[in-house]
Amino acid sequence: MRMVAVLLSVLLAASAVPSWAVSLTGINIAGGEFGGLQAVYGKNYIYPDLAQMRALRDLGMTVIRMPVRWERVQPALGQPLDPAEMARIDSVIDAASAMQMSVIIDIHNYARYARQPLGSAGLPASSLRDLWARLAVRYRDNDRVIFGLMNEPVKISAPAWAAAAQDALLGIRAAGARNLVLVPGAYWSGAHSWTRKGSFPSNGEAMLGFHDPGDNFAFDFHQYFDANSSGTTATCVAPAIAEKRLAVATDWLRQTGNRGFLSEFGVSRAPECAAVLTAALQHLAANKQWLGWTIWGSSAWFGDYQFNLYPLQSPVPPQLAILKPFLAVGPAQ
Repeated sequence: MRMVAVLLSVLLAASAVPSWAVSLTGINIAGGEFGGLQAVYGKNYIYPDLAQMRALRDLGMTVIRMPVRWERVQPALGQPLDPAEMARIDSVIDAASAMQMSVIIDIHNYARYARQPLGSAGLPASSLRDLWARLAVRYRDNDRVIFGLMNEPVKISAPAWAAAAQDALLGIRAAGARNLVLVPGAYWSGAHSWTRKGSFPSNGEAMLGFHDPGDNFAFDFHQYFDANSSGTTATCVAPAIAEKRLAVATDWLRQTGNRGFLSEFGVSRAPECAAVLTAALQHLAANKQWLGWTIWGSSAWFGDYQFNLYPLQSPVPPQLAILKPFLAVGPAQ
């Protein structure tokens, strides 16, 4: 029954990809965010390996999102980047560039540094600008490097986060970098909740004045399709509900004239999730506001994790077959 559901989803997907569909399509390769602050490279955390990257590129993927820890990249706030850590990251970027793949550097810190929340006395908002200005200088000559400002900012209001993100982007441009920048919202950056109002203004309200003098950014969204959008269970809602969640962000992007990138989403191998994944991919392909996406996730260390899409495991995850029609489809010639 599971195989029938997957095959049906693949057939439906292949007939529903528009000729102009997005070309930044790929995956999160987890591992760089693993472990605590005293973690040892190769034992507690890893970066993407060449065999995995080649397998994903052979599938047709054109971009990987690579989580990294701020504390490892910059062990002391306001100080130089760590040479050993940056050499590891450079090796991934060099290998990806040689394969014609882009790499999103994802600061996977939830707007924190060593447990200090961004905007606190221990972590002033200017620290984020300093980090990104240094990374911008390092990678400004490689347009295959994409800057993901922060993974899922939490414990910070949308207005406070918007101000910090704006300052970080201006720091990137002041450093002479024209790279694509992905700008998330606060409150986990959920697509479904982008315009939801609470005790503070929504992301949709806080980001209305966001601007880029380099005119090369996109808002960065996450969206999972279990009951509460958390991505913590293997179940899926109905395809129509999944599409409705994405449509909240799509409508806002259309109304405000902005672009979006879905840097995290995913489904398990449960049979009912095949149609949900297809519906989500069709929605992204059908709406020109979306630059692309990176599904979650792949890692040699994930084991039987419900969202593991590691391409070298056996059997091959069925979700990869559903992705195939949507991968590396460029504009019509």
